[in-house]
Amino acid sequence: MAVFNRVWLLATAVLAPVASGCGSSTASVVGTVTGKDGKPATGMIVFIPQDGAKYREAVEGPVVDGQYNLPAVSPGPKWVHVIVTRNAVSDPSLAVTASPKNVDLVPGKQVIDITVSGLK
Repeated sequence: MAVFNRVWLLATAVLAPVASGCGSSTASVVGTVTGKDGKPATGMIVFIPQDGAKYREAVEGPVVDGQYNLPAVSPGPKWVHVIVTRNAVSDPSLAVTASPKNVDLVPGKQVIDITVSGLK
């Protein structure tokens, strides 16, 4: 019985940090979105996996007064897309060119500031 207890204790010690989220395999991405003139943008930001097989891992979030916060994004190469809004209406025709438009996310917290220019 003592051997079972030691094995159970060891397994619990090894698995507890994984279960609690320590060593998370997701990225937390925050930053600003501004125009070339430096003014804050409002709209949506989308991080899309460059690997087409992982398209379901795309993550989008609101950009409010130039700020965005995406708490759980899968790591890896992503395309960045921004859609601005006018009069609180999101319109895909208002998609703009984001810079950077390609990022490689790693697990953990990251700050990625985006500058947008010209409508597509």
